[in-house]
Amino acid sequence: MKNEIYFDDDRKIICCSLEGELDIDKSIVLSKDLRKKASELGFNVFYDARKLYVNYKTLPDDFTTKLSTLIEKLSNLLEIPSQRIVRVAILYEMGKYDEYWRFYEAVAFNRGLTVKIFTNKEESIKWLSDSTFINHHCRDKNGRVIDKDI
Repeated sequence: MKNEIYFDDDRKIICCSLEGELDIDKSIVLSKDLRKKASELGFNVFYDARKLYVNYKTLPDDFTTKLSTLIEKLSNLLEIPSQRIVRVAILYEMGKYDEYWRFYEAVAFNRGLTVKIFTNKEESIKWLSDSTFINHHCRDKNGRVIDKDI
């Protein structure tokens, strides 16, 4: 899996283009590093995953297990309060792995991460750049997020 990272200082977004076969282990390291850097800079993170693909040998069962593992590891970042303010937008090609990206978004939300999946680049950049967005993490007794955006 190749990636190219650049910083959009005007919009305060770290952009990462992904290409090739998805590698969950590399994704974990990359996600943690970018989220940490974004938190330090007061930026958000944008992933362009339109050129990313999943080896069908991995689908369906193992892929969802690995996605859950990825999100579980990323949710450990919530132990650092400043990590909670980082918004992450993932752009993908509609029709490619729709159910898996929706699954990822739902699990990320349940883990307290602010992640949204998009098929339109302009919408994703607008969401990341929206300075009126406030993220409140209200949790029930089991630690699940019960109120996301205010």
